[in-house]
Amino acid sequence: MGTIGCLVDADLEMVGAVYREMVKILNIVAPIISVTDVMEAHVQEYKISSLHVPEDLAENPKDLTKRAVALVELAADTWIVTGRRPIPIMMAAIYLAWQSLKPTKQRLKFSLDKFCQIAKVNKHRPAMKRIAEMKGVLCKLGKEIPWVSEAVTADNIVLHVADVLQHRYTLLKRAQRSHEKALLDNCEVSCGDSQTEDGGAPSQISDFVNETSNSSSVEQCEPHSEQGNGCDNTCTVSDPHGDSQKSQGPASNWGKRVLFAPPCVVNAKRRRAEQPELKDVTGDEEISDSEIDSYIRTPKEARDFALNQKMLSVLKSQKS
Repeated sequence: MGTIGCLVDADLEMVGAVYREMVKILNIVAPIISVTDVMEAHVQEYKISSLHVPEDLAENPKDLTKRAVALVELAADTWIVTGRRPIPIMMAAIYLAWQSLKPTKQRLKFSLDKFCQIAKVNKHRPAMKRIAEMKGVLCKLGKEIPWVSEAVTADNIVLHVADVLQHRYTLLKRAQRSHEKALLDNCEVSCGDSQTEDGGAPSQISDFVNETSNSSSVEQCEPHSEQGNGCDNTCTVSDPHGDSQKSQGPASNWGKRVLFAPPCVVNAKRRRAEQPELKDVTGDEEISDSEIDSYIRTPKEARDFALNQKMLSVLKSQKS
């Protein structure tokens, strides 16, 4: 519900009222599904308990479910879940949860293919992309952990998953502020280089600050009222279709400027330019001299064209 309201830039109370009225008019019962229940049932398909795999690879299903649900909730807060199929997302979350609970060298060497083999489940290809996206989000938040001195990369972020998930709301705000500050610094540098005598750069910087603050994808995230309900996040999204965006034309993509944005915005498909309707061609249309010149390339072509014109004029005079 919150995701729909954010994407269409509508008041959440109004969206909720429309939803309740629709359910009442259609006389349907909307099932309430908990992410925890779905994840718990999905984890049971993975044969990675101590009864199926060696002890150093085994994991408690309850601990695995708890960590995977937290990863799915973080993915929902950062728009990874939006418009995506659930099975690859859950597979990616379980894989990262399994690695992060005991980040030994042996587990970190396991690829998704090998993990699915030992867990006796079929691999879903989109899960690889979801893993990369989740690691990207974890890296952005892991860089904001004060006590981590080493460089946070996709190769070592699994070691910091527990800290990221424990402080994810604070890290989300810190990452957003750092991202906006970096954009502001880049704007100041670019505007300073192109500053003219009319003093236009300060106004450009102020406009950029307002635009960036208005286009933040994650402005405020509060803890969920019920643990496990990862899809009902309270992140607020600004108006991506404001006047400033309209003035920039279709080439502008606000998803490229904010830290987190829906996949449909980040990877927006280019709209085909509307082509004017072609008029019926009869062959009697007049051809301008400039258009004729664009087709004539050599003196031979010019002589041939003059000869054809002369022959046509002779034929017309004979017919008349």
